[in-house]
Amino acid sequence: FKFTGFYLVLIFIPWVISEVVAGTMWRWLFQPTYGLLQSWINAYLPFLGDRLYTTAGGALAIVIAAAVWRGLAFTTLLSLGALQTVPQEIIESASLDGANRFQRFFRVILPQIRSTVLVMVLLTSIQSINSVGLIFSITRGGPGGATRTAAYYLLQTGWEQGDFGTGAAVSVILFMINITLTIAYLSIIGRRRD
Repeated sequence: FKFTGFYLVLIFIPWVISEVVAGTMWRWLFQPTYGLLQSWINAYLPFLGDRLYTTAGGALAIVIAAAVWRGLAFTTLLSLGALQTVPQEIIESASLDGANRFQRFFRVILPQIRSTVLVMVLLTSIQSINSVGLIFSITRGGPGGATRTAAYYLLQTGWEQGDFGTGAAVSVILFMINITLTIAYLSIIGRRRD
């Protein structure tokens, strides 16, 4: 494709900046008084309200959008690498057999890159579960605890409030969740190889 390098730079910008910088940027974009995106929402989608950042659903949507925006680079990199490993002869063979684009993707390409897709799902799930920087810099767990995750709760109780016992308990629970996801991933990969 033309300008591939330029597109890749645009995609990788969110990945190279820190979570706190990205979160601060997203918080500024949705500030009720001077946020650029909030002013566009007020002008073109007034039914969403003028204070999207201060409602529980709106704050959660902003955090999710920021996490997806930031994680897009990593998943793009893995997807691009996996797609380049699919032999072109197999795709051409499926095309000659009459498979349309959807059939070629779901029946030929996706089975070839399934292990990479599983790695992406595992790593992005673990990163999402353990993410603190975006939530800390965008909403600080608010409004009303709507965006408080277990990892952010660990930060609050263990470090800000000094309750190391509760913080340690939450960290063990997070560790068990991460181990469970990893074991599930390894069992799925093992079944695929058999």
